[in-house]
Amino acid sequence: MSKLLAVLYEVAEVRAGCQHVHDERFGISPRSIVKAMLGRPPGTSAAQCEELERLRTRLEQGTRRLDALDAEDLAIRCGHEIHEALRDYVQALDRSLIALEQLCRHEQTRPAAPAGDDSAPLKVVYDDALQQQKRLAARLNALIAGL
Repeated sequence: MSKLLAVLYEVAEVRAGCQHVHDERFGISPRSIVKAMLGRPPGTSAAQCEELERLRTRLEQGTRRLDALDAEDLAIRCGHEIHEALRDYVQALDRSLIALEQLCRHEQTRPAAPAGDDSAPLKVVYDDALQQQKRLAARLNALIAGL
């Protein structure tokens, strides 16, 4: 069970890192308010892309650890269901991470004065991936709450 929990925590940390990059790009977070008050510049697209690459590497490591779990590691109530739900969630998280990284890279390659917002299709893909991730997170949380 401890290996399953370790993978759960690893995936949760990756998710938190993704949320941090998302907040820097699209929202007003407490961190961005503090940075603005201190006169620090917000994160750049390049830095965000680097962070997303690092998070993808961690997620890939977590996926390998998830695949390496054996029957003994899953010998808890709903262990196999949690394993499958976590696998589905990791795939959805990876899709949203890839979409967010594409948005960051698109921002880097855009001309200085764009005629219009040509990133709209990328935003739709990212939003769809986030919605799927949220649905799977709710299912996973329900299973974990039943432990």
